[in-house]
Amino acid sequence: MKKLGWSLYLATALIGSGVAQTIDLYTAPSYDGTSLHATGVMQYGVLPGCTMCSIAYHTYADTITITSASGRHASCNFNTNAAASQAQNLRCETSLAANADVGDWSVEAQPSVYCSMMGYLIDPHTVILILMHFGFTTTYYGDCSGSWYNCTCHWLACSSGVPTCWNTGVALNLGGCSGFMKATYPVFYVGGLPHGTPICGPPVGTTATGPGPCN
Repeated sequence: MKKLGWSLYLATALIGSGVAQTIDLYTAPSYDGTSLHATGVMQYGVLPGCTMCSIAYHTYADTITITSASGRHASCNFNTNAAASQAQNLRCETSLAANADVGDWSVEAQPSVYCSMMGYLIDPHTVILILMHFGFTTTYYGDCSGSWYNCTCHWLACSSGVPTCWNTGVALNLGGCSGFMKATYPVFYVGGLPHGTPICGPPVGTTATGPGPCN
């Protein structure tokens, strides 16, 4: 079974007579401006009325894999055995440097839960797939002042287009400072192009002579 996810995927499995057990799955990517991070969380809870929980045991497993546009990989996993009567809050996190690896990325989770009394509660062939796209976007600012290492701008100066990433009062660095600035943002689009949700990294600014096209 393959499912497409967004920035946060939640699946809840209700198992047993009278819905006596619950399993929640989360897979969430985040971007800090340098690396893409992916976290997989599996939470198991026991509700009153679970007659088999005192004698059954569970095996919980999940593998989280990030794949970049160029085919680089990073992954983490857990595989835990425990009594079915014990609640669980399991997680693993992995990360992969974005560099200038422009193109389509993915975050994939492969969770499974096995019960000694009931068999698989979550099928080992389950795949949660989050599609992403990494690239760069440009925003022009005006009313900028300060120094080369701390240039602060106060309004947008787009001659055309709509900026994907922007915030007034932005502090740009590493590119000098003038009345107009061009800011280049690294950005991940969660869900892919053209309608993915952007996660913007910190911009690098260079001086500009006036307004310019934003995208």
